[in-house]
Amino acid sequence: MKKEPSELQEQIAGVTWARNRNIFICSIENSLHFPFDEFKRFGAIVFEAAKKLVFRLVQQRKAAGQEEGMPDLFLPELFHFIETKKRFSGKASEVQLRVHEILRKAGYTVDIAHGAKEIAESVRRKYELVNKKPLQ
Repeated sequence: MKKEPSELQEQIAGVTWARNRNIFICSIENSLHFPFDEFKRFGAIVFEAAKKLVFRLVQQRKAAGQEEGMPDLFLPELFHFIETKKRFSGKASEVQLRVHEILRKAGYTVDIAHGAKEIAESVRRKYELVNKKPLQ
C-alpha cells in the first residue's frame, strides 16, 4: 500500500509547480502548526521530545504576533491565500475557517487545497482571473 504524501510534501510540490511558472508564492511561516506526522516514524521518544520543543516554539511565536489559523501559502500579487491539507484526509479547523472569513472580508481570496494538484489549480484559476490570460 502506497503511503499518502505528507502535507509538507504536497505543499512543496505545489510551490515548485508555481515557481516553475514564475508565480511569486511564499509560505506564511506562522507555523503554529507543526508536521508531527514527519516525526512519528522516528518512534515515541523522538515524537514526545518534538512535541515539547514545538510547544515552547509556539508560545514564542504567539508572543511575537503570529496568529493561529493563517493559511499556509500567500500569493501577494494575486491577493490570494491557500490553505494546504493532506490530499485525502485534511480538513480545516474552526480557527482556520474563522481566519479565512476575516481575510475574505478584507478583500483577499482563500482556497483550501488538498494536495499539490489542487494547489496548482488554485494558483492557475486565480492567475487567469486577475491577469485575464492563460497561465502557461
